[in-house]
Amino acid sequence: MFDLRGAAFAAGMLIAIIAVLAAPACASRETAPRDAFSQTVAAAVADHCGEELVLIGESGDHGRGATLALKSAIVRSLIDQCGFDAVLFESGFYDFGKIFLDRDAGAVIAREDIAASIGGIWNRYSEVAELTPFLTERVNAGALAVGGIDFNLGSAGAFYSLDAMPAELTGLLEAEAAGICAREMRRLIYSSYGRDGPQRADIDAISECADAMLEALDEAGAADLEAAVMRQMVLNMRAYADALIMPRDQRLQAREQAFISNFDWWRSQLPPDSKVIVWGASVHLAKTSSGLGLFREIDTLGAYVHRIFGDRARFLNFAAVSGSYRFRDREEQTIPEPAPVSVEALYLDLEGYRYLDASAVQALGVRPSSIYGGAPVTDEVSSITDSLIVIARERPPGLLP
Repeated sequence: MFDLRGAAFAAGMLIAIIAVLAAPACASRETAPRDAFSQTVAAAVADHCGEELVLIGESGDHGRGATLALKSAIVRSLIDQCGFDAVLFESGFYDFGKIFLDRDAGAVIAREDIAASIGGIWNRYSEVAELTPFLTERVNAGALAVGGIDFNLGSAGAFYSLDAMPAELTGLLEAEAAGICAREMRRLIYSSYGRDGPQRADIDAISECADAMLEALDEAGAADLEAAVMRQMVLNMRAYADALIMPRDQRLQAREQAFISNFDWWRSQLPPDSKVIVWGASVHLAKTSSGLGLFREIDTLGAYVHRIFGDRARFLNFAAVSGSYRFRDREEQTIPEPAPVSVEALYLDLEGYRYLDASAVQALGVRPSSIYGGAPVTDEVSSITDSLIVIARERPPGLLP
């Protein structure tokens, strides 16, 4: 179903090979302002084309337009030129699970549903909106799977998980239990617990509903795709509810565990030779977060992936020398001047972009960098990321109405 092999793949590989041969032999390549964007994308794609798994990060403020434009272009090219056939977003599992089911049944997926599933962190940015029609076309052609790895509920504008999903899941239960669980799920999804938030009894009620739903699925003996998706939805819902009343460090770890569980689930549903892109924040996808505050003791998805995949996985990250950012319609923030001897300070005279491959990243050694976003972190740069795009000047993303 998700096959990008054959003539299209061969043509894409030829383009990628030509790009490698045409590029300068040096490990890091600075491009002139004119055509800098397309040349940087081509260099990054050629360097990652042969990988099995590519994780593409961004600052945790989720408000950097140049980064998002590069990410979107790289994703398109990895799919078209290199045969990548799955994109997993740091977004809720539920709505993407519905898309997966509908596509398996032969339904045509609406662009608006994919945009809604990507979620409000990204879907109001013009840089990501330009990617959505491309993804929709490939999904409907049977050439691409899209998925979500988060357990969070309550995403504004979600087309399925806000109302339709509770109706379907509670439909597994007897009438009285269905009514109770429909009420409890609505409180969870819309976070209507009052000023004090959810209490232990509220979470226990969700756990009891989840257990009843899983038991109903077991009793039905269903082993088809719909049962598998519904089971994963229930497991995510219960894990999300449990995390709401955990201490902060445990809550962070629970979310990473959900990322890992959902990542493994999606891989189990894809063909064995699938090539997967993961889109998310760098703090979750980096090879390690050992030097990063609250995440210092957290086993992240990125750390897990690099343990399991080793050299078959690559993490591509971004660093900005100057400029500004803005999350959605909040106040615009200026990127601080680079710290002395930091990665960003090496490129104060940069115009446009510079792509650093693995050897160039390794040559950076131990130095400060802001490649998670936020305050600089001092570490062996190659222990955090495999490759890096340095951006001379960041900008806020374009905000759609």
